[in-house]
Amino acid sequence: MASAARAYERTSAAPRREQVSLRVVPGGRTESALSPQVVFLAKMFMVALAIFAVVAFLRIGLASATVTTTLHTEEINAQVNDIRSGSAHLEVTESTLSNPVSIKTTATGQLGMKAPTEVDTVVLEPDVVVYDAAGNLSLARSLSADVQG
Repeated sequence: MASAARAYERTSAAPRREQVSLRVVPGGRTESALSPQVVFLAKMFMVALAIFAVVAFLRIGLASATVTTTLHTEEINAQVNDIRSGSAHLEVTESTLSNPVSIKTTATGQLGMKAPTEVDTVVLEPDVVVYDAAGNLSLARSLSADVQG
């Protein structure tokens, strides 16, 4: 501990201060080389330049947005034209397929179908199902109608 105390004593010595000579000279401020009007004009020029820069950035931003919108609109118009041409093609295909002559040609030529040579008529007996007053099926009445019928 004694050695630490000695090291502290060596470093704690106050540093020597040098004497600085300071001299005050009486007098006034010398006039600036620039007149107040020139300084005012320089400030106005800087303000005008800042306003011009802001307007230029806004114009560039609006022009960029306009170009982007125009490109997007052209892309949508191209999609609409593609859909319209596809729709027209589908209408032509539908009219071709629903034409009775086309149907008959396809049936006889490609599918090997033939027109019927004779026509039979099937006559069905009256239905034996009977409903009650509530509109529900009545099994008992249906069975009795079947037996009687």
